[in-house]
Amino acid sequence: MSPKKDLTSLLAELREALEQPTPLDESTRDELQALAAEIESRLENDSEDETLVDRVEETLERFEGEHPQLVALLGRLADLLNSLGI
Repeated sequence: MSPKKDLTSLLAELREALEQPTPLDESTRDELQALAAEIESRLENDSEDETLVDRVEETLERFEGEHPQLVALLGRLADLLNSLGI
């Protein structure tokens, strides 16, 4: 599978995880949904944003220990964004 398809698949997993009942508060859920939308926008427009990976990694660090499934998804997203240069 190509990195872009992998990224699209991971974004779908993230959106699916955000729709599940979890202990996330509404502002955190909104922040993650906005981040997913930003990644999708960058992917569709093939535009670069050097701060996007940083934002994903910062979000990942905040959730470590609290939401292991989201941390795993965010880590994979950050790796793919780096490999794509987005």
